[in-house]
Amino acid sequence: MTNLLCKFPDWPSSSLHGRSRAGDPASSHPQPQTPCRYPYSRTISSQEKAAPILPFQNSNECSKTQRYASYALANPKLCKVVAVAEPREKTREIFAKNHSIPETGIFNSYDDLLAASQKLREETGKRIADAVVVAVQDKLHVEVVLKCVTQGFDILCEKPMATTPEDCIAMADAVANAKVIFGMGHVLRYSPYNHRLVETIRSGELGQLINVVQIEPVGHQHFAHSYVRGNWAKEADSSFSLMTKSCHNGCLGWPASVLTDGPPDIENITHALKTGPYGKCVYESDNDVADHQVVNIEFSTGATVSLTMVAFSTLICDRQTRLHFTHGEIVGDMYTLVITNFKYPPGHPSRTTRLTPKIEDGGHGGGDLGLVRAFVKGVRERDQSVLGTDVLEVLRSHLIVFAAEKGRREGKVVGVREFEAEVRKRIQEKIEGVAVSSEGYPAAAPQE
Repeated sequence: MTNLLCKFPDWPSSSLHGRSRAGDPASSHPQPQTPCRYPYSRTISSQEKAAPILPFQNSNECSKTQRYASYALANPKLCKVVAVAEPREKTREIFAKNHSIPETGIFNSYDDLLAASQKLREETGKRIADAVVVAVQDKLHVEVVLKCVTQGFDILCEKPMATTPEDCIAMADAVANAKVIFGMGHVLRYSPYNHRLVETIRSGELGQLINVVQIEPVGHQHFAHSYVRGNWAKEADSSFSLMTKSCHNGCLGWPASVLTDGPPDIENITHALKTGPYGKCVYESDNDVADHQVVNIEFSTGATVSLTMVAFSTLICDRQTRLHFTHGEIVGDMYTLVITNFKYPPGHPSRTTRLTPKIEDGGHGGGDLGLVRAFVKGVRERDQSVLGTDVLEVLRSHLIVFAAEKGRREGKVVGVREFEAEVRKRIQEKIEGVAVSSEGYPAAAPQE
């Protein structure tokens, strides 16, 4: 797991019902090592003028940390990695060398990083960084984010926000109260494909959105790798699969790179397979998360959504989408959008349009780099809108997933507003009447 710290030069003054089946493993595919107790960190700084520092803290998912950090290498005038916190010695050394990080910026854990930042603030009035990317193991997200909020960091958090609705609300309220820039690792939102899809929807040319059918084919090998053998196999260690997979993607180069500390070779991969969970037969694993689930959603406008997440597929995370409007439809597969406008008769040249947005490098169809690009811009310009969403909208998306899981477990329709009110009531009672939306969580540190 990873923490990144960065500096920037030229710094400016609804109802749901869920059904699923859990248990049967899919197939075999190697997956990442057991989660580290502490994440590692990386820091970025400007080579020119002194500028706010941006700490990033990332997980091993598809080596996203490397991708986020590569943006700094490619754009040194925008940001630079200036610190790293990583418990794995070889991985820490390699990363620090690649980014020319001094010894004073190298840490073994995020606690060490935050302690150093706090000491620097007390001595100089400056933080060790301006923002932090949090991508430790899922259950640690809320702890790290709340600690970062107290120091006034802007935050890019890997998905999901947290593993309980209570922790998600705690995080959202703390971030909102602190008024820091907040990004969520929903990388697909930032891909050229999805940008073009959203543009078409918002243009209104197809009329009112009536229905969405979304299929997420996890892939039998990917599911076995991540959700049978891997870090997300047991709900107690992470969360239920709809939450961890609804915005999670596979990376074919990922397994070997995260199975070992440092560059993978025959010896250390063989040792990891013999001693860890990734060499175990899927039918002898003890995973307990759902391998397929169907969620039906009805919005206040009357629009409906059907989401199917399924492990048993040859496609690996290539989502299949159909959107039905009053005057047309869109069919997409994450690469090509076929847009049909009912206003034109069959055979008319304007009736059907086929779009294939350019796929950028960097993973997830350009979404990884798109996200970090938007986050860096948002932090530099002090503009949350650059990210296209805020922490309260991110919270709502997570609450929908939690409500869907409640519907699956209890076999009933769940209203999202009522569900949120119920969760907030539990939190309020737990902290003896102090509303989480006001004073219950860490206050913002003064912005330098």
